[in-house]
Amino acid sequence: ACSASIGPPLLPAAVRHARATGRRAWDASSCCYLPDLLPRSYFQKVLAHYRDLRQDLSEEGPCLATGRLAVTCTSGAAWRIFRSSWFRQRLQRVAGLPFRPGKMGKDSQSLGMEFREYRQNSSMLWHSDQILLDPPQLELVYTLENSSDSVTRWSPSHLHVLRNEIQQVWTAPNSGLLLQAGGAVHMVKEVTVGHRSVLKGHLQ
Repeated sequence: ACSASIGPPLLPAAVRHARATGRRAWDASSCCYLPDLLPRSYFQKVLAHYRDLRQDLSEEGPCLATGRLAVTCTSGAAWRIFRSSWFRQRLQRVAGLPFRPGKMGKDSQSLGMEFREYRQNSSMLWHSDQILLDPPQLELVYTLENSSDSVTRWSPSHLHVLRNEIQQVWTAPNSGLLLQAGGAVHMVKEVTVGHRSVLKGHLQ
């Protein structure tokens, strides 16, 4: 089952938005937070893969994110782990999905896997991920490092955001955020200290 939690003490205490708490079943209109998504040894392999590619990070072109860096992942440890049948079975179990996810996409132009890094002053606007497949693909954001004060926020719709019905989480290393394209709207709050590195992938 999915769970969500607030971040460490470094998060601003004055935030008034509803915080994501407790454990919940998969909901296609929400965001599913999965702590300790991989065994420790697998996490270390993916982290090492990211650090090998970090020198190749470059700023993305025009998009909803500001100041975010990215590099495509098309082979190596992360590629093998996240595209394996073992991982899809594990994701179904830990997220409480009523279906088996398809293999993670490999098209680097639309459904590929990539490492991303949010540094100081980077952020991402409220949005809902574009539907690229039928049925809609699942979007996975897997956190590798997080020394930032940034949080990820989500809500069922923009109308709910206007009503201040928002949940948020500080994503810990080795945690995943899972959502369905066309579902929950979400954003990444601006980083003012530290950085946050993630792997983003799409499950068919």
